[in-house]
Amino acid sequence: AKNAPGVGLLAAVEDLDLAPSTEIVVSCAGRTRSIIGAQTLIDAGVPNPVSCLEDGVMGWRIAGGELQSGSAPQDVLSPRPLSTARVEELVAHLAKVDGIALIDEGTLATYLADPSRSTYLFDVRSPDLYRAGHRTGFESAPGGQLIQELTHRVAVPGARVVLLDDDGISATLTAHWVKQMGYEACVLAKGLEGQHTITETELTLLAQPSPSSAVSWHAVETELAAGTALIDCGNSRQYRQGHIPGSRHCTRSKIGDGLKGVDVGRLLFTCEDGSVAKFAAGDAAARGWTAAHLIGGNSEWESAGNSLTDTDPIFLLEPVDIWTKPYETTTDDTDAMRRYLEWEVGLLGSVHLADRVAISAG
Repeated sequence: AKNAPGVGLLAAVEDLDLAPSTEIVVSCAGRTRSIIGAQTLIDAGVPNPVSCLEDGVMGWRIAGGELQSGSAPQDVLSPRPLSTARVEELVAHLAKVDGIALIDEGTLATYLADPSRSTYLFDVRSPDLYRAGHRTGFESAPGGQLIQELTHRVAVPGARVVLLDDDGISATLTAHWVKQMGYEACVLAKGLEGQHTITETELTLLAQPSPSSAVSWHAVETELAAGTALIDCGNSRQYRQGHIPGSRHCTRSKIGDGLKGVDVGRLLFTCEDGSVAKFAAGDAAARGWTAAHLIGGNSEWESAGNSLTDTDPIFLLEPVDIWTKPYETTTDDTDAMRRYLEWEVGLLGSVHLADRVAISAG
């Protein structure tokens, strides 16, 4: 298998320069992304026979197949200029067929000034490119993930969604699916050219955290050596994947119960970017603890050259902020994988789609 994440799949396939008779099989951990990916190739007009691997990696494991870990350079596909030009042609045709509008700056300004509609702005490039420089007002939402998390990111059904990227390819492919889900999707043409970009995400908080002491990453090891408990109150999935060595996990909403078993004099809170940690430190201080927050959280710690670890995770309470998928554990539990797939397939029979969303099939 070769790695081609999200809406980058079309460019990756074109880069392979396959004979039209070569079959393409798309896979993912389970079902959803492979179905979306395979249908995207078909919709874009790829001439090859395209299918998706039934139940993905989990189905492969249930059937007794072996998995390979790590990757070699040739496993990750990077589109060449020639394949990119071909993809641009396919995407332009798809946009014409779909009726996806390519808007300019003037139209964007009109949309944003319209009080009668909700307009959402998303930058669908990779998180790394977004952090390196992005336009104010555009949230980071990699295309493949936005398609799956659309109702999580866009609160208003049928809202206007404006997408941008470097070349319009990922934005148009994302718009292709966003529009099918009943939203007004459009692409901002050359949305990054000649524009002022920022490197920090600007957040407008509706509530302010209670004041607490701020600690730099330089002092973390000193704090730990002095007996301070380092509490990661961020996403438990991200904590499991990588956390500051020595940190324990407790979601902010469960701090009251989670801290009952902590017998130290001082707490230092952290999270992915430090934002939730400020609130958690204030919550703990209100309960009588001496508490502080780590400036910039785990991101600042890592940016300074320090490493995160995925070993020895310590959960003060069983995390309830996310549902752990079967393939995210280290147990290789095929029974759990089977139950998950049965649940997902069964969703279609338990949800009345016509009452929930406006999906157009084509």
